Amino acid sequence: MASLRDDLRAAIDSGDLAAVERVAKQSPEVLLEPLQEQSWRTDYPVTAAAIRGQAVILSFLLGHGGDATANDHYPLSPAAVRTGTVQAMEVLIEHGADVNGIANDYGPPLIWAIDSVQ
Repeated sequence: MASLRDDLRAAIDSGDLAAVERVAKQSPEVLLEPLQEQSWRTDYPVTAAAIRGQAVILSFLLGHGGDATANDHYPLSPAAVRTGTVQAMEVLIEHGADVNGIANDYGPPLIWAIDSVQ
């Protein structure tokens, strides 16, 4: 039997906003929790939506308590190295993500993006 976390992950992966809304209605706190028990920064719903370029879902998550600056500004950095994420990055910035924020003691999103093409 799939958990709500699994349902949320699948909805984010497929871009199914209606399914994300159903999960939020059943259990709004799941929108703010890691998507799996043993998680890392990419396993939070906001970051998962950002790195998949799901701008509409990302806006929904941020409008329901998600944090664009979570995990030391992490959501913006991995999004910067993916194709198809410009709209998602714009949504994060509109919701307070700092384009100069240092994630993982590595550097700001621009450094991540430059390093990814080298």
